[in-house]
Amino acid sequence: LFRCAPLTRLFLSAWRLPDTAAVPRSAAFPNLRELGLSLVAMEDRDLAFLLDRSPVLEILTIVAAQVGVRLRLVSHSVRCVQLCYSILVDILVVDAPRLERLLQWTWGLGSNSDKCCRVKIGHAPNLRAIGYLQPGEHGLEIGNTAIKAGTKLSTSTLVPSVQNLALELTFQVRNDLKKVHNFLQCFPNVETLHIRVSKDHFSLPLSMYAVWLS
Repeated sequence: LFRCAPLTRLFLSAWRLPDTAAVPRSAAFPNLRELGLSLVAMEDRDLAFLLDRSPVLEILTIVAAQVGVRLRLVSHSVRCVQLCYSILVDILVVDAPRLERLLQWTWGLGSNSDKCCRVKIGHAPNLRAIGYLQPGEHGLEIGNTAIKAGTKLSTSTLVPSVQNLALELTFQVRNDLKKVHNFLQCFPNVETLHIRVSKDHFSLPLSMYAVWLS
């Protein structure tokens, strides 16, 4: 696989990623711009290896990962990250100056509250869209500050580049809602706000949503 240096797009499905510790250090994907992993079992170090050996990668998609995903993003080329139908443990955007979209959704997987996912945004000056953030299940960190109910925000806890924000909310869980106000304040220049509510809560009057958002 690592001898296919000319590859520009690579999609792997229903596969166990081999232990990259045995892969020669010279192995790389110098031309790879899009990587898709579906139903793939992999260790954290192996995912990190793939990213490190793909210097021009622009799009990363992970669907239905077979183990919890721990993504540490350090890339000067990645523009879009999509994480779908996977148990997420850590999403750490350490240094990604070209990242524009950070999209993740886990609909249908059930509650994951006992394994709260940490979403940390470090250096991502071009981040335009992020979601779906779940205040009840995601621990949001901006820089080195954890965003919680009552957190005092400052310029270091703002992500002014974000214009599109998506949240998944449970309106009947008060502790979840306490963090929403702080989440919204972290993205002061949002132009489009998407809110998803699970079907179990659609019976609530729409007027309650409007009053709460105001």
